[in-house]
Amino acid sequence: MRLKVLKAFIIRDLKILFSDKAAIFWIIAWPLIWIFMVAYVFVPPGSDRPVQLDVGVLNNDNSTTPFNGSLLIKIMNETKYNGYNIFKVKLYRNETKLRNDLKKGLLDVGIIIPEKFGLNVTYSTGKLKVLVGARDPTSGSISESIIEMFVGRVNTLTGLYKVNITLYYIKLGFSNSSYSYVNYTRMNSTGQWYSFYGNKSFIEFLEEYMRGMVVSINASYEDVKPEAFMDRPSILGWYVVGAIGMMFLYSGFTLGATMIVDEKELGTLKRLLATPIKESEFIIAKVLSGITTLVLSALIAILVGVFLVRAKIVFNPLNPIHWLVPLLLFLGAFMTIGLGAMLSLIARSSSGATSLGTALGLFLSFTAGIWLPSYMMPQIFKLLAMYFPVAWIIDTIRCILIFGRYSEALAMMPKIIVSTIIILVIDWFIYKVNLRKYAEE
Repeated sequence: MRLKVLKAFIIRDLKILFSDKAAIFWIIAWPLIWIFMVAYVFVPPGSDRPVQLDVGVLNNDNSTTPFNGSLLIKIMNETKYNGYNIFKVKLYRNETKLRNDLKKGLLDVGIIIPEKFGLNVTYSTGKLKVLVGARDPTSGSISESIIEMFVGRVNTLTGLYKVNITLYYIKLGFSNSSYSYVNYTRMNSTGQWYSFYGNKSFIEFLEEYMRGMVVSINASYEDVKPEAFMDRPSILGWYVVGAIGMMFLYSGFTLGATMIVDEKELGTLKRLLATPIKESEFIIAKVLSGITTLVLSALIAILVGVFLVRAKIVFNPLNPIHWLVPLLLFLGAFMTIGLGAMLSLIARSSSGATSLGTALGLFLSFTAGIWLPSYMMPQIFKLLAMYFPVAWIIDTIRCILIFGRYSEALAMMPKIIVSTIIILVIDWFIYKVNLRKYAEE
């Protein structure tokens, strides 16, 4: 195997690539367009902030109680998450105007606070009318969930406040009572008495019991998501790897499908085979040329993602497992070119192979877990993502560079290598057959 032959083919094909505007678009510009679309359309700056709802409020409450409609509006204006306001409140004087703005999509939520709201909340139950709007097909359910959580939280806090007031008066009445201490016991099935809640004063027991009526379950919440989904740079990193996978699919399929037919249509195939170049050298050189093109495009995508859109992709040269990533990029490029070779059995012209490779590659990008997470797909596409070798490679790269799941990445390597070898054997036969067929025409 002569290295100068391989080098000559790679240099020649790169020159042809960069002289073809359409090829540059699909191999380099198109994945970069998708990266910028993710960075500024799908995951725009500020997307890691909480959703802010535009809320219209009609306050008809004139209660002079400690809690009233005015205090509710103040609480909404001051409600924050991670330092950002959740609600942007606009006051209304007319219900018709409020409803019209909701119907026009100018507001996310409308709240009508009735008369004596504060008085009723303080001494019984206050009613609140919530009107849920929508700005797009999905925003209505999001707005409803947020406002329900807010009302639920206010409900809890006002309930606890009422408990405190009630306990204050109870303590005044029972401060000198002979019932101040009670041993809470029950008889078990054997006739023996046992304490079911410990020895507590009546007031202590009553306080805990009443608070439990307001908050029966006190759940604490903590974000323990993978770092890849905790902030915007990490999310962008996930999609940059997806853009590389997308480019590998449609460009690799196209390169593999047109590898020999291009030379035939250019009129160079018979001339090349008339030289001392061996069939094996020609095939290996063309495959390496395609792999070089794809890996170069992947490196450009990574550099643009990291330095221009600030995607988080961590490559640690001191970590041996991270060095699997260049190998995986090589195998991914080879695998897609190999799968493209199978398309050459169907397509009989360069334009037909290009169209077929691009269409199939884009279809698989969105259905095999490359661009969108597989859990979002219908069951049939989940199976495709589960058994599609290119998806294994992209998932393994994400495991290494984004999630840090090294054991899972190592476990994936054997089946990636085996599938690559199988594709190699099949492609070697396909290219040999096609090469001889086109040479004889």
